[in-house]
Amino acid sequence: LLSTLILIPIILKIYKKNKININLSLKKECINYSIMGFSISLILNILLYDLGLQGNTGFKIEPIMGILATAVVGPILEELVFRGIIYNNLKKSFSIKSSLLILSLMFAVYHFNFVQGLYAFLFSTIITYYYENFLVPMFIHIVGNLAISLVYPYLLQLDFIYIQLVLILLIIVNTINVVLLNKK
Repeated sequence: LLSTLILIPIILKIYKKNKININLSLKKECINYSIMGFSISLILNILLYDLGLQGNTGFKIEPIMGILATAVVGPILEELVFRGIIYNNLKKSFSIKSSLLILSLMFAVYHFNFVQGLYAFLFSTIITYYYENFLVPMFIHIVGNLAISLVYPYLLQLDFIYIQLVLILLIIVNTINVVLLNKK
């Protein structure tokens, strides 16, 4: 946590030096992005679980420091580096689609674990697609990590059929949410 907090000002200095513009407005879609982060994180983890790949079972952490490190400070740092610096530089040399795929692959490898890497690749692809300003992927990432940390472990305690019902409900809610986001 401390090392991450130390890195954030250094990364912001890199932004300033390289004149990387950060749009910091979330507008009214804040609730939509919260729903997206929450539902996508749980959908991907449940699907991995259904495939026999154990996704995150919640962070094994001391509650307050762990949540700060993995669900707030970690996503902020990762977004500053991956979507802020790397993605913006990739777009200078590659098409948007290629940049998105290269970035998502890098984000997956960064997680050093096959299951987390698979999840990170899919999650990165989705949130980078919605990268209209800097706070959108950061916000989705924070809410997604909170969902994995605080909700997912309790879902796994349910019977399989109930987990599948939650999955279907999350897919329906997220589909409606994406339609609403795309109408705005």
